[in-house]
Amino acid sequence: MLRVPSPVPSSSVAASSTSSRRGAGRWVAVVTALLLGLLVSAVGAPAAAAHDTIESSNPADGATVATVPASVTLTFDEQPQDFSPVIQVTGPDGADWADGTPTVSGTDVSVPVKAGAPAGAYQVAYRIVSSDGHPVTGELSFTAEAAAAGSAPVSSAPVSSAPVSSAPVSSTATSSTPAASTPSSSAAPSSSAPSSALVSPAANASDSGSGVPAWLIVVIVLVIAAGGAVVAVLVRRARGGSNAA
Repeated sequence: MLRVPSPVPSSSVAASSTSSRRGAGRWVAVVTALLLGLLVSAVGAPAAAAHDTIESSNPADGATVATVPASVTLTFDEQPQDFSPVIQVTGPDGADWADGTPTVSGTDVSVPVKAGAPAGAYQVAYRIVSSDGHPVTGELSFTAEAAAAGSAPVSSAPVSSAPVSSAPVSSTATSSTPAASTPSSSAAPSSSAPSSALVSPAANASDSGSGVPAWLIVVIVLVIAAGGAVVAVLVRRARGGSNAA
């Protein structure tokens, strides 16, 4: 007698198809998790290598000191690049009392303060080039209870005691004699706006766009593309297994 093979139960086919789909789904979940992990680690890498940040200052931010200090020093967590650092020390009169170009020594960036700086509230604005090559800006403040040493004393030169002529003064001569011009004081430095001078639109643009380098973006795109290809292959295999069943 000929034996006719019994048909495969539909329940077995359905179970096999379901098992294949579950296996494909697990692979998709694993690959997706790996891709997300790579993406998070890649994006988090620039955050780990963040720009230099200020750790302390002398005078400290918000401090009240007895007199205006001879210099202002900023201390960062990493050594900044010695590339055109800027520190402006704006006094209560609106003038910049910083004296010359700041110097970089290790993690410290300092600038002298001009003699004769008045007492009052001061704003310190800075712009340095971080160790990773990107500009870093910031502000802090302090208050001085007394002016800096070296204030220019008020002139005490005696007034000339030459005798006054008793001759009558002509009204014509009096009216034609020009009044003596009073020279304006040039001791105080000119006023400047620290915020606009330090932070330019170009600097802001470089700060905001410098978080992720170009090579890292390329790596992320390649990883996502590779992950998409793996997911597509797994899905096709799962569909092929279900169709064959």
